[in-house]
Amino acid sequence: MEVLILALAPVMVAFTVALLGWVPPGGRPAALLGVIFMSLCAVVTCSVHFSVLTLSRQPLISAAEWAPRVFAFTWPSVAFAGLFGVPPANMDIRNTGIIGYVLLFPVATVLLATRRDSLKGN
Repeated sequence: MEVLILALAPVMVAFTVALLGWVPPGGRPAALLGVIFMSLCAVVTCSVHFSVLTLSRQPLISAAEWAPRVFAFTWPSVAFAGLFGVPPANMDIRNTGIIGYVLLFPVATVLLATRRDSLKGN
C-alpha cells in the first residue's frame, strides 16, 4: 500500500495540473489553488510513507523509544494520522481512504478525460 501511495501521489498532482489547463479562464485561480494544495498533500503524503518504508526499518531508529509513536499503524502515531476515526474511536474508518485511492480516483480521471471537451466549453 505504501508503494501504491508513493506512485499515485505524483499522478494526482499531474491530474490537477491537467485540470488547470481544462478550466475556463474564470476558474483558473481556483484550479491553481487546487494544484497548490494537491502538491502540498503529495509532499506530506510521500514524506510520511517514504519514512515509514525506509526509516522505520533502520535498527537504530526502530529501537528508539519514540519510534512507535512515529511509525506504528496504531493510534496514536504520526503514520496513522487519519483523524476521521478518532471521534467514534474506530480507526478502521480511516481505511476507507483506500477506496478513494484505488477506486474513486481512477474512475474520476476516466470520467473527466472522457468529458474533457465539455469542460473546455466546446
